[in-house]
Amino acid sequence: MKALPLVFSCLPFFVYADGANEALLKTLLENGAISAAQYETLSEVDREKNESDAFGGLKLKTPNGNSVHIGGRVEAHFAAYQDDQRDMGDGAILRRARFFIKGKVDGNWLYKLDYDLVDGGMKGLKDAYIGYRRGDGVELYAGNYRVPFSLEFQANPHANTFMERALPFAFAPGWRVGAAARIPGENWLLEGGVFGDRPARANSAADGEAVGALRLTGRPIRSGEDFLHVGAAVLYGTLGDQPQLRYRSGPESRTSSVNLVDTGAINGASDYFQSGFEASITANRFNAQAEYIALDIHREPSDLQFSGWYLNSSVFLTNDRRRYKSGRYIPVKPNQPIGRGGVGAWELAARLSSIDLSDGDIDGGKLKEATLALNVYATQHVRFSGEYIYVLSGDDRPAVAQLRAEWVF
Repeated sequence: MKALPLVFSCLPFFVYADGANEALLKTLLENGAISAAQYETLSEVDREKNESDAFGGLKLKTPNGNSVHIGGRVEAHFAAYQDDQRDMGDGAILRRARFFIKGKVDGNWLYKLDYDLVDGGMKGLKDAYIGYRRGDGVELYAGNYRVPFSLEFQANPHANTFMERALPFAFAPGWRVGAAARIPGENWLLEGGVFGDRPARANSAADGEAVGALRLTGRPIRSGEDFLHVGAAVLYGTLGDQPQLRYRSGPESRTSSVNLVDTGAINGASDYFQSGFEASITANRFNAQAEYIALDIHREPSDLQFSGWYLNSSVFLTNDRRRYKSGRYIPVKPNQPIGRGGVGAWELAARLSSIDLSDGDIDGGKLKEATLALNVYATQHVRFSGEYIYVLSGDDRPAVAQLRAEWVF
């Protein structure tokens, strides 16, 4: 019996090294071997390892717990546009070329710096923060941080099913400078923060934008690795001395920069409020996911309301599944990688999405699209995708065929 405290005091090391699964942690919790706080802490360690495994690169760890992980990812896209009234421009682009460095210092302190060479300048700066993880699993962050809003936005693009996020991504708040917190529970996660402008928009000669966001997610139904995820988020922003708002979107393809819907400059706004609702279900090889986002803009002489939604589903043809940790999906890990005697993970997917940017005197347009996709996860670090997108509504209704090659290092 005297050995038990020693075993459980060493458990975090084994979770990090061997990836103890959630079922084991749940059993230990139910048997009283670990506390609820320890359960959440160990679950977070397991999540970190799963995410770290999805990205290669150079990983170093010192005996006193300090660590550094250097890596990145590159995405190359090709797209051909058919029946486009405006020439959208067939071609190939380097969609992302991201480099990051992250790790731990002095035990519970976290840090990350992530930069995209494709965006360049201050627009290329993504994560740039320092954080602190308490013993009860609560995490505090300060710096340039991803605003907690939307299931699809919170997931890394390497973990999302489709090449690009759905049309409502036009409302995504992006990365902003501020402070945030994540409070985990056994089957829920609360995260929120207060933020200022994006780094690329900061202007010391004018009052900047201020944003507050709160997101609550949970899994009310769970059976082994199968679950139902639900969530809701709210966001409030004031414009300060920012002169205007603007929302726009092209098809779910970034090879072309042509926008099919665009509000143009919206002047006279003082503040805005967003609400979002999300749900997903994962059952063995099957996954379905949906979100709805509503935006209310307060201005003189009249307010504006815009909205967007999407619904997608996917099924793996191989014995694989989507993976999930802490309120978001993480990259797929094929059971039989190509190059190790396997065929990789093959996934078929379909999506329907819509956005409405017309209200009052703003005629930004309405857009609805349907997408069919095939993903081949050759390994945990190499992925190929093919998609066909058909625009169902709008003045311009192009069809898009696009391909992606993605590799993580």
